[in-house]
Amino acid sequence: MDGSRTVDDRWTFELFVAGDSRRSRTARERLEQICRRHLGSRYSVEVIDVLANREAARRNQILALPAVIRKAPLPEIKVIGDLSQVEKVVRGLELPAGSDEPEAAARG
Repeated sequence: MDGSRTVDDRWTFELFVAGDSRRSRTARERLEQICRRHLGSRYSVEVIDVLANREAARRNQILALPAVIRKAPLPEIKVIGDLSQVEKVVRGLELPAGSDEPEAAARG
């Protein structure tokens, strides 16, 4: 069995944000959209507010926000920034190719 995958093949992420600011909400929404498109329902996101949990940020060496860490499958991978450059986020987190069918149909 490949030790880099979880038992149910789920992907897990931790998203580090500062409070409930517009930038934090946007990062949350973008990560959810990216995950849905590339992983379907096989993912979970834990949002960590560093204003309320500074130790988690310190422990994970988070120096800039927002930041996302792919916790599973291993290895852990960290991406920092507002997640607006979707292709860079997808490559950075090593996500599988997503379905472009809805966009292609809309452009059709």
